[in-house]
Amino acid sequence: EHPVTTAVPMTRQTPRFHPNANMLALAAAFLVLSSFYLTYSWNRYQKIAASEAVILAESLEVMIHPEHVATLTGRPEDLESTEYKLAKTDLLRLVRTTNPIHVAYLLALRNNEIIFLVDSEPPDSKDYAEPGQIYTEADPIYKQPFLTGRTVLTGLVEDRWGRWISALVPVKDPDNGQVLAVFGIDYDASEWMARLYRQM
Repeated sequence: EHPVTTAVPMTRQTPRFHPNANMLALAAAFLVLSSFYLTYSWNRYQKIAASEAVILAESLEVMIHPEHVATLTGRPEDLESTEYKLAKTDLLRLVRTTNPIHVAYLLALRNNEIIFLVDSEPPDSKDYAEPGQIYTEADPIYKQPFLTGRTVLTGLVEDRWGRWISALVPVKDPDNGQVLAVFGIDYDASEWMARLYRQM
C-alpha cells in the first residue's frame, strides 16, 4: 500500500503594517498643533471669562451707595444702623438674582488688616461674617484695590469657606476719590473651571 499524504492548505500571511517616517511625522505634527490650539482656546476663554466678571462686578458696584458705606465702622454696633441693614438687603438680593455669584461683601482695611463690613450671608448661616470680623486668610491681592484704586480679579484663592475666584472693586468717595471700601463678588472655583471646559 502506498502511504496516503494529506495536502496542507497554504495560508497567506497578512503583511504587517509598518508606518513610515512621514506618517509618524504627520501624527506628531497633529498632536503639536492640537496642543497649541487647546492652549490658545483655553487662554482665550479665560480672558473672556475674566473680562465678563470684571464688567459685571463694576456694574454691580454702581448699586453701592458710598454715603452709606462711609458710615459703616466695622463694629458690631453697625448691625443696628439703617445703612448696614440697607447694604445687607442689597447684597442678599444681588446674590439671589445674579448667577453664578455665590457671595457678595464689602471689605475695609483697618490697621493693615482686611475686615468684613457686611456680607450677603444670612445671620443664621455658618458662612456669615459679622461686622469687623478679620479676614485672616485674605490673600495679599485683596489689599490691591485699597492701594491702587483699581479693580482686581484674583486667581484661585482658598479660605475657610471654599475655593474662589474673586472680583474686587473699590468703592470711592465721589468727592475726593478716597477708597472707602472694596466691593467683592465670589465665583465658586470649580464652577468657574467647569464653564471654561464647556467652552472648549
